[in-house]
Amino acid sequence: MQMKPMVLLRFCLVLAALAAMGGCGRKEAPAPAAEGKPSTRTAGKLQVFVTIAPQAYAAREIAGDHATVSILVEPGSNPHVYEPTPRQMANLGQADLYFLAGVPFEDVLKERIEAANPKMRLIDTGRGIKLRATLADEADEDQPTGKASGMDPHTWLNPLNMKVMASNMADALIEADANHAADYRRNLSALSVVLDQLDADIRDICKDLKKREFMVYHPAFGYFADAYGLKQIPIEIEGKEPTAQTLAAAIERAKKDQIKVIFVQPQFSRKSAQAVAEEIGGRVVVADNLAEDYVGNMRNMASAFVEAMR
Repeated sequence: MQMKPMVLLRFCLVLAALAAMGGCGRKEAPAPAAEGKPSTRTAGKLQVFVTIAPQAYAAREIAGDHATVSILVEPGSNPHVYEPTPRQMANLGQADLYFLAGVPFEDVLKERIEAANPKMRLIDTGRGIKLRATLADEADEDQPTGKASGMDPHTWLNPLNMKVMASNMADALIEADANHAADYRRNLSALSVVLDQLDADIRDICKDLKKREFMVYHPAFGYFADAYGLKQIPIEIEGKEPTAQTLAAAIERAKKDQIKVIFVQPQFSRKSAQAVAEEIGGRVVVADNLAEDYVGNMRNMASAFVEAMR
């Protein structure tokens, strides 16, 4: 049966309208990014890994909403001997960037990290920071643990060093995602202001001290001490359990300098620090150099050190 002319015309008009609506609602598929050119990235967030939590603070401040930042060394774990979980290694296979902190275990696991994702870029965030020799300025004739070789990896415990690390992170983010370069630069500038103020605040907290030595179980606070004219006295070195002779020397040193507080990181056993504290009639105080609340934690550490030295 043939359609009448008027019906046929209406039918054609309906088909044309439907076709037009479909065309308006269709979106062009984004062109795939050119292989080997991450700077043109447009789809999804960057996937970024850092070794320790303080790095995550800086990375998140700079990246904002443009990246997801994951921490390799889980809270409460010791970065000197950390072993990534199978799930973490699988997640590393999807990462775009890895921000190295310069801690020893990274050297051991670097090949595994690279094997998990050959396309992932590894960035040395400590590039440009002047390293200090472990215990170089603490060692003297009274030093309970003596001299030790190697470089101190705890660079982030100086806010001005963290500025350098943040700048290296920003450079890598800009190279990987040039479309958001202006955001990364603006966020870096804002973070630099915060870190400069933190440095000024800690200098103010420490300025009137007459006594400037504090005792720690593990020598993680050398960069902090150097920056503010202080001196850490460690009980152990290189992660080795202190001997009876070492503990006796630490007790003698504490008594001589009238030290009543032993600082210990939550990632280490308190047993030896508690033994020294009991002998000197003092106490053990936790100082976490791996807290993600970098600014608040640095201020709290400064206040705790100053209180112990008064």
